[in-house]
Amino acid sequence: MSRPAAVPRAPAQPVHLVLGPPEHGVTRCALELHDTPALREQPVVRLLDGVTADLASALVAEGHEPGTPVHVHVTDRLLGRSAPEAAARLAPLARRWPLTVTLHDLPQPSDGAGAHERRARAYAEIVAASRGVVVSSHHEAALLDDALRLAGRPGLVTARPRAVIPLPVDPPAAPAPSDTPDTPATPATGREVGILGFLYPGKGHEEALEALAAQPADVGLVCLGRPSPGHEDLVESLEARAAELGRPCRVTGFVPDQDLLDALRAVAVPVAPHRHLSASGSINTWLAAGRRPLVPRSRYVEELEVRCPGALLVYDDLDAAVGQALEDPAVTWLGPEVVLGPGRDDAAQAYAATLADWSTRPETSVIIPYHDDQRGLDLLLDALARQTLPPGSFEVIVADDGSPQPPVLREQPYAVRLLRQPDAGFRASAARHLGATASTGRVLGFLDGDTLPTPDYLARLVGAVTTGEGPCGTLAVGRRRHADLSGVPAPEVLAWLADVADGADGADGADADHPGAVPRVLPEPGWLREAYAATDDLRDADDRSYRFVISAVMALPRELYDAAGGFDPGFVGYGGEDWDLAHRCWLAGAALRHVPEAVAWHDGADFAGRDDEDHRRVKDLETLRLARVLTDPLARDPRLVWPYPRVVVRLHVGDAGPGAVAGCVAGLLDGADAGVWLGDVDAALVQDLLGDPRVHLGEPSGEVLRRCREQVDVAAPVLLAGSLTELVDRGPVRTELVIVRRTRDLARHRARPRSQTGAGGDDGIPAMSSAAVGIRPVTDPPPLEAAWGGWA
Repeated sequence: MSRPAAVPRAPAQPVHLVLGPPEHGVTRCALELHDTPALREQPVVRLLDGVTADLASALVAEGHEPGTPVHVHVTDRLLGRSAPEAAARLAPLARRWPLTVTLHDLPQPSDGAGAHERRARAYAEIVAASRGVVVSSHHEAALLDDALRLAGRPGLVTARPRAVIPLPVDPPAAPAPSDTPDTPATPATGREVGILGFLYPGKGHEEALEALAAQPADVGLVCLGRPSPGHEDLVESLEARAAELGRPCRVTGFVPDQDLLDALRAVAVPVAPHRHLSASGSINTWLAAGRRPLVPRSRYVEELEVRCPGALLVYDDLDAAVGQALEDPAVTWLGPEVVLGPGRDDAAQAYAATLADWSTRPETSVIIPYHDDQRGLDLLLDALARQTLPPGSFEVIVADDGSPQPPVLREQPYAVRLLRQPDAGFRASAARHLGATASTGRVLGFLDGDTLPTPDYLARLVGAVTTGEGPCGTLAVGRRRHADLSGVPAPEVLAWLADVADGADGADGADADHPGAVPRVLPEPGWLREAYAATDDLRDADDRSYRFVISAVMALPRELYDAAGGFDPGFVGYGGEDWDLAHRCWLAGAALRHVPEAVAWHDGADFAGRDDEDHRRVKDLETLRLARVLTDPLARDPRLVWPYPRVVVRLHVGDAGPGAVAGCVAGLLDGADAGVWLGDVDAALVQDLLGDPRVHLGEPSGEVLRRCREQVDVAAPVLLAGSLTELVDRGPVRTELVIVRRTRDLARHRARPRSQTGAGGDDGIPAMSSAAVGIRPVTDPPPLEAAWGGWA
């Protein structure tokens, strides 16, 4: 059950900032989309020169003040003389205008090693500055993921909303010419193979020219377009090579719109030979002219074939494809059976819906677990209203943990909702998970109901999450300080929060003339300060650093939260759920970060500093509760059997007998905090082994895999010279019989770009012989009776 306490002001319509000359494909795409019923009423700011123009001044001059959503179709070449310059021009704009972008010409390895890396870093900066990203194909989405990882910003893969909206393709403007000798489809001057668009190295003009060598002498090349800036010399080199081949070759320069259709239909063989397309407006232009272009096989082309079956002539050998098209010109024309799409109106409607969603969807959801403290909640919600983060960029969800009466939510400048769960004990973990499940933000922030943020708390903490450090996202924890707020009126508390954020000395204690008017500062836990100092604010985190994460002042990407499984609703009682989640986030590959500038003040002393009779009892109960789920070997007694083992072993049984299986399982479990899952086995063969709670059939569950520290795959029953614990402690191992991998390494490996993992998904573990690590196969096991009785 929930209700909004306030209805946020409707956001302004997005402004379309369209950059570049009208003949540029990206500019043309933006203008054509805007000239549709779905987008026509939205304002547009037009700049012919996006490289040198003052983007902010242009927006203000048109009456679009900071805070207005802005959408830009981006290719780095329209914004700067280099990719880094383009990113540097957009990032400051995004700090004042909520920016969404459509990215074109995605970085890819064909750019060349240095250029690929530079462009990847620049595009990552643009993504980091934006609130949402559109790409024009799923192929582009994959290229973007790889670029973000190459740039060292893989967390951005999931930190921004993303939509795939294909480039529009208009239906053919006129029917195909009759396929008769009396109605030629080519110019009388000869037969030409045509390529549309700007001329630049790598687009395929040279390849197409070479493909003409085997064709009749009258077959030439026509380049429908002009050279890209800086590549004017390409015209001369093409003409020189054509002369060597004895082939006609002409470059038309820019073809005006009124002449383009005739030019496209006059070509004998339309070709789009670029092998490294991310998406292609030129292919769509050929299709709109009724032509079926020759295109080399690629991931993007295969995607386009699925969307528009029969629209392309896909080749592996251009020479042969051109020859076949010259022999049968009809194949280069679209038939009535080919359905193209999406049309311009469909694409524009998708843009309108996507931009409307992004302009109203908060980037951040703040989840507050609550129980029967109306004054504290009022203070907290008022403190959130004073955040430097714009109110429209975050929502607040109050998750009530079974209070006798629901809290009253006053109207706020941000959206706020109430969710409730029944009283079934202290269930802060379940309340947090309830709020997270109902939230809509891409970043989840958790703030306890008795903890008040300083004005820049959210901006600093969310900023640490959205920078995208770490291949699997960043879990950020703020600085929780402590003060006694009792007896201090709410206005004074809120004013004090602003003062201490600005560095005032009011945090040191109450004014002698106004006792109780200023909160009294209480000590911070020294162990946390020391831990953050020793780990460089968790930049040097290790397998035990999850203990330095406090859910009262925490934020992380939604995708990381989901990958780790979220807060465990089964936790009942005080404490521990934050360590459990942080440990699973670490195993899911997350980076940890402490943000000391993100300060929030807890009303009361730290639990460790309290002088309660039940302190040790509460802490021992928390330790036992955590030992069930924390697979950290220093957090539990390995002599006991726990429901979630530290080590998951997948044993492939194959045709091994029961003696070999039993001996192997016993050896694996000897002295180890482990569980064994038996695959490819007749259940009857191992039925008696299943009485041991550590032995299972089939595959381990997702929850088990999220919590285990190491995963071991055993290809057949084996015997170990030492213990399984010794084997996993030595680190990743790969032999012909056994592979030992850390769960965290697996998660981070999956997040690496394909260019770094290789076609086989190389995880970087060097192979060695089984004998070198004390592993031998069970080839001729003795009878179990003899083995167990000691006479084998």
